[in-house]
Amino acid sequence: MSNHEPDLIEIDTLQKLLIESQNDGLLIVDPFFADSHILQQWAAAFNLQIHVHIGEPTEADVDKMAQAVRLSDHGPVVAVGGGAVMDAAKAAASVASGHHGASHYQLGANEMPMARGLVICVPTTSGTGSEVTRTSIISDAGGNKKWMYGDALWPDHVLLLPELVHSVPPRVKVFCGLDAMVHALEAASSRNSSAEVVARAAQSIPIILDVLADSVAGDPEADRQMQLASLQAGRAIDLGGTTIGHCLGHALGSVCQIPHGKAVSLATQVTLETCVRQTPHAFAAIERAAERGSMLDCWQGLIDRIGEDDFSFEGTATVDELLQSALSVENQPMHAANVYCFDDQALGAVIQALLDQYQVRVVD
Repeated sequence: MSNHEPDLIEIDTLQKLLIESQNDGLLIVDPFFADSHILQQWAAAFNLQIHVHIGEPTEADVDKMAQAVRLSDHGPVVAVGGGAVMDAAKAAASVASGHHGASHYQLGANEMPMARGLVICVPTTSGTGSEVTRTSIISDAGGNKKWMYGDALWPDHVLLLPELVHSVPPRVKVFCGLDAMVHALEAASSRNSSAEVVARAAQSIPIILDVLADSVAGDPEADRQMQLASLQAGRAIDLGGTTIGHCLGHALGSVCQIPHGKAVSLATQVTLETCVRQTPHAFAAIERAAERGSMLDCWQGLIDRIGEDDFSFEGTATVDELLQSALSVENQPMHAANVYCFDDQALGAVIQALLDQYQVRVVD
């Protein structure tokens, strides 16, 4: 594992690194790609054991993977998948080098150990930015989304293969792309923003606005550009963090089991207008740098182009349940980083609006 921002590499460099490795390694993959011809080739050629990871990772998942890393004598860990796979792989490589389970490191309770072997991320979605961040989102035994953070979670290298993204279902591309947009918006408007954060977000936002719809429609060049946009947005949140959309989005994920990209998109739908109108100064720098006008207009225009067909969800969540989760200790840093202060009443109001508009209540 690296203690500096990951290097962007080409496939021949990946192959060279794996050949030079002294130990067998672990190939952690999304089930959608488990039978991929190229991954099967990698596994056979470089002595990589394939470990299929399903769903958003739990502490138990990370501990199981960490044991597999130990059994490989800390060989290279190659993560091929979306944010869930990359978060799990990064965490497992780090946990494997220590003497404790994943729960020991949650919420920054203890410093994460540096991985003893290489960690390489190959993202198959364009959204999470996990391939360049020092964060892993890992659920505890109760299903609550928590976070691990530290330099030890930076991968060593990142490989972008647009052909893997091309096969992703259109609606997955929608919510992953919106997640990347939210990353750029939130990092650039956060209390923790800086000139560097704004610069990276400004490299991402125009690309997403221009090509997300084309990527969803299956354009290979748009897929390539979205990978770069997602990476830059990931670099922005690695420095500037996230805010209210992720605070409420994580609550939706924990309480309603909504996939991350969709949850964050829903949360942004009901919070962004308030943030822009109440604290326009927070968005001034990114609006100047991106040169696309109002960020609220940009977001709404993007939603108009891709549609809200899959925004609804079935559930029985209440305002109190979601409010309690949003204000929990694991979500407090995101809540506090938002320039506009959503007090309990204001946050409860936007949660009510979200449930009224998007939740389809399940009747027993």
